[in-house]
Amino acid sequence: MRDQSIQSLAKGPALPDRQANSDTVATLASRQRDGETPHEVRKAVLFKAARDAIYVGKIRGNLKNLLDTLIGHIPNDAPKPICPASAQFLGNKLGCKGRTLRDQIARLGKVGIVENLCLDNGRRYVERDRTGRIIDIAGIDLSPLYDQADELAYEAARKQDAYNDRLQLGRQVSRKRGIVRRMLGADQLPADLATIWAELPRRLGELGIEALKLVVDKVDRIIAAISPDRQINAARPADSGQQYITDQTNSDPCNRAIPAGKKGEPENRQPTKPPTCGLENVGLPQVLRAAPQDWQVEMDLHGQPSWHTFAGVASERAKRLGIDPTAWAIAQGAIGAPGAAVIVMLGDAQSVERGGKVRSVGGWVRRMAERAEGGTAHLNRTLFGLLNKETEPC
Repeated sequence: MRDQSIQSLAKGPALPDRQANSDTVATLASRQRDGETPHEVRKAVLFKAARDAIYVGKIRGNLKNLLDTLIGHIPNDAPKPICPASAQFLGNKLGCKGRTLRDQIARLGKVGIVENLCLDNGRRYVERDRTGRIIDIAGIDLSPLYDQADELAYEAARKQDAYNDRLQLGRQVSRKRGIVRRMLGADQLPADLATIWAELPRRLGELGIEALKLVVDKVDRIIAAISPDRQINAARPADSGQQYITDQTNSDPCNRAIPAGKKGEPENRQPTKPPTCGLENVGLPQVLRAAPQDWQVEMDLHGQPSWHTFAGVASERAKRLGIDPTAWAIAQGAIGAPGAAVIVMLGDAQSVERGGKVRSVGGWVRRMAERAEGGTAHLNRTLFGLLNKETEPC
């Protein structure tokens, strides 16, 4: 009976009202295809269920060694997941005395993880017939744990999802607080907003998801209430006099929708070789959709978005990220200031701090600037990769 359920689990358990835990089902199915026997699949389910039971708090972590030992000593041909190992063997294996062992097994039984099927005197045994087939077995039965494997996997997945949501919300709060501080500079918040700011909790680690959502909403209200004409100068886009907007002559951008050159530049300037940076058919709305949320917030503060505003925001970001002005100048000289801004945005969006793979944004920007200068940047691939990641289903 149990072997049939093992095979059905390997194919994938039916959970009509929830998504099956992929770490359990998919892995076991692949093992079954690789030739793993049913008893190995059963033990894998039990080991995973034991970890999930600890993770969701059904049992304490100090019982993990006992559970792993019990699971590991279930006979391969046992008709049920029963461990017949003696108390003395388990005590020696775990390095604990008999009374401690009995207490731990009793705690597992109390929470419905195991069932004690030992004889009255606590003896365990395995009886086999002449062919070696088990006809009777007594010991610690782990069938209750096995029967709860799907439910425990579901609860563990829910807890992990909640943890990830809390982590993401906490990062949002931290980033948006930083935006408010950078926008205000040395100035103070107006009285109405200062009250909201003062009520924000400083420690986020102990807050639940709903409480974190309220904090995010309050910070969003503060950001929305602060306009560019109210005490805010720190987040304004950089003008042509700042260090990242260089005075060198710009080449034509690869996207004809991006403004090229500087004002007052002679119209009869000899055209340079058309660059191929991958932005030929990329529009500003696509770039803004791929940008991190705090970039979008800063862009929204300046009304109607434009490539000039985007370049100014990126130049300020480049300073805060510690990007070498030379790298900006190389990129600007190759594909214009808006193109250089796209490179900085892509590097920041893929940084390790945002969950990406770019460990050094400055180094990545320099490499991409050099590739842009050589006509091999292919920025569209990175941009569309970010857009596809944003549209992946949860």
